[in-house]
Amino acid sequence: MKASTTFIRKTAKKLKLIRLMGGKCVTCGLDLSQDPAIADFHHTDMTTKEVDPTVALCWTWERTCAEIKDKCVILCRNCHGKLHYRYDLLNDNREEIERLVAQEKEPQSERGLSHNPEVANEVLRLHSEGHKIRRIAIMLGISRSPVKTILIKNGIREQPIHTREERSRLMKEVMGVNVTKEQLQTYLAQGLFAREIADKIGCSRATITTLIKQHGLFLVNGHKVNQANVEEAKRLKATGQSLRQIALHMKVHMETIRRWLTEQSRNYRHT
Repeated sequence: MKASTTFIRKTAKKLKLIRLMGGKCVTCGLDLSQDPAIADFHHTDMTTKEVDPTVALCWTWERTCAEIKDKCVILCRNCHGKLHYRYDLLNDNREEIERLVAQEKEPQSERGLSHNPEVANEVLRLHSEGHKIRRIAIMLGISRSPVKTILIKNGIREQPIHTREERSRLMKEVMGVNVTKEQLQTYLAQGLFAREIADKIGCSRATITTLIKQHGLFLVNGHKVNQANVEEAKRLKATGQSLRQIALHMKVHMETIRRWLTEQSRNYRHT
């Protein structure tokens, strides 16, 4: 496979520098003259370092030599790693590190939660109290995946929620929102924004918009909408005005007027 011109030129320049600087690791004596992949250039005085050697290899030959040949020594990748490794921290904390190594071979992960007897017992207890998978996961502070795994292992398969009423009930339980369809219809008939309804109930705007959709209600671009607005739009339409003229008159978007005049948008306003 043909390599790029940049790769060829940088590799040739690196090999030329390696051979000019002796071709061997100054620490262990490993021959690096034929293997640039494991050869590193190490600055002996970091105060004189201008750029990283990989960057300097992109410069002109004179500038590259001034940065690498005059300021660096050659090290193999192994010796270079040892030179920069914080052995002082390793030695000072050796006892704590060895204790963690001996504690368990594999760190505890969420995947292992399904094999944890305490977690499994808690999941089964909450499920026996009537809580659903999502609710159990929230209560235990974990994802739904290990909860499902534990229930399946115990021969329990949660039936999917098909009805809109059941989905709405579950969401209200999880989010702590207690609002009925009739209450939402009342708020919408008053011409309140979703944000204003959320402030009254004490939840987020996203929760309100989700509940509105689940109850089969509709918000039209978030505008204050009531039956009077719809009747006014219908009256203006009957006089022959275009949607654009009606929108300008009522100071809303033309698409909002279009939706007000559709049958779907009118249905939800009957309280």
